[in-house]
Amino acid sequence: MPFYKIFFLLIAFSSFIINANEENSIIDEYRVEIVIFKFKEVSTSENFVEELTIPSKSVITLVEPKLYLNETALNSFPKNDSFFQNLLKNLKPINNNSSENLSDKNKNVVNPKNWFRKNNKVIYLDDYQKKIIKSNDVQFLGSFSWVQGIDELDSSKFVFLENSDQEYGYFLKLYKKRFMHIDLKAYLGIVNDLQLESTKKYRNEYDALIKKNIVDSNDIDLQIYLPNKSDKIEIKNNQTSSNVKKRPSRLDKFIDIEQRVFNEEIYLFDHPYFGVLVSIIKV
Repeated sequence: MPFYKIFFLLIAFSSFIINANEENSIIDEYRVEIVIFKFKEVSTSENFVEELTIPSKSVITLVEPKLYLNETALNSFPKNDSFFQNLLKNLKPINNNSSENLSDKNKNVVNPKNWFRKNNKVIYLDDYQKKIIKSNDVQFLGSFSWVQGIDELDSSKFVFLENSDQEYGYFLKLYKKRFMHIDLKAYLGIVNDLQLESTKKYRNEYDALIKKNIVDSNDIDLQIYLPNKSDKIEIKNNQTSSNVKKRPSRLDKFIDIEQRVFNEEIYLFDHPYFGVLVSIIKV
């Protein structure tokens, strides 16, 4: 058989294996970390005339889950037991699956319910963040991290976050188009009102898709006595922002870049006025 025919068959067979593996994996989860800083001294005489074009659709934001205490249960705890003993008293997991071995399809199943949860802690960028904070040349603005799935371009959304006190923000979209790509639009200033889509709805769509594709299930029945709405006490975090609505500003100091990126790599995107560090790690 001629060499070119053998080569063609090898390519076709490899493509078949890749496609088969992709079908078994609905979507992969990644931990995204971002650190933003501003230069204290600007050494440029450039006049920035062009303004950033912000996305007009497919924009969601990070969410901060609310925490609640069951007031009735809290006040009804026996005094001779500890708080944690009573807290876990009604938690009764019952494993309904007699088989100890789960199918390979159910191992490391992703959980979209945890996607896009706002977190100020970074792990892989922690050393860089510490150096930025200690530096006399730059001003630390903020750091954020979250977990998300990365899908095809048409199904992906921009993640938007803005700090009106420090007057900075960004739109960040990750997608796969044969390879993984990033679309980052970071800026100094305040954007005008945005039409945000529901993060919860976006997560629920993937949650339903993943549940639909799970063949076997490890059924665990958690018997938990949930409180009524009247029994819930919301645990609120200390508010760090002033919540004062500031007027939109001209977005002429910005980073607008779209490029291929790789797993477990750290990227620096800079501007004469500020910079952004981004880390993307597969979970």
